[in-house]
Amino acid sequence: MRLRDTRYRRCGRRADHLVRRQQAELQRIEQRLRTHYPSTYTNTLNGITFVDGVDPDENRVLISYPTPEQLPREVIDRRFR
Repeated sequence: MRLRDTRYRRCGRRADHLVRRQQAELQRIEQRLRTHYPSTYTNTLNGITFVDGVDPDENRVLISYPTPEQLPREVIDRRFR
């Protein structure tokens, strides 16, 4: 029983670390989009972060975190309705 608890705790720590890394990556992407398009929009709604911007080729980019595969949802940010 004790070994099992330790294993789950370690997995939890890894998951927390992975989430922090992914959130940091999302912030880096947002900053890079903002250099090309100062009006890049970011919002968090119900635990889901949306980033809407334009890439250097002037293509619209919409990123959500966590991804729909990670967190199935029916939430759509008000800006996109």
